[in-house]
Amino acid sequence: MKMSKHVINDRMDRLLYIAQYVGWGETLLEVYSEENNHRYCLTTTGVIIVKAPADEFMVTAFVGNIEKVAKLYHLAGFDNVPTRIYQKVMKNKVHLTKQNKYKGA
Repeated sequence: MKMSKHVINDRMDRLLYIAQYVGWGETLLEVYSEENNHRYCLTTTGVIIVKAPADEFMVTAFVGNIEKVAKLYHLAGFDNVPTRIYQKVMKNKVHLTKQNKYKGA
C-alpha cells in the first residue's frame, strides 16, 4: 500500500508501534465518510487505517478508541459495536497513551 508523506514523515513511529505491540489484524469494516472524504478501515485488532477515497493510499493509521470505533459502526449502519470488538478496543486503552507519545493520535 502506498503511504502519504504525512505517514512517512510524521507517523512512522506510530506505525512501527502498532506493528510491534498491537498488530494490524484483518479488515472487519470499511466505510466512506463524506464529512472528510476518506475511507476508514477498522481491523480485528482495533486499528483504524485512514485511506484516500478512491485507491489503496494510506493517509494515516492509529489505535482506535471506543468513540471512533462506534462512529465507524454507525456510519456502516450498525447500532452497536460487537462485543468482541468492544472488548478488544477497551483492552487497547493502554496503547492509546503510548501511541500519543509518537507524534499524537
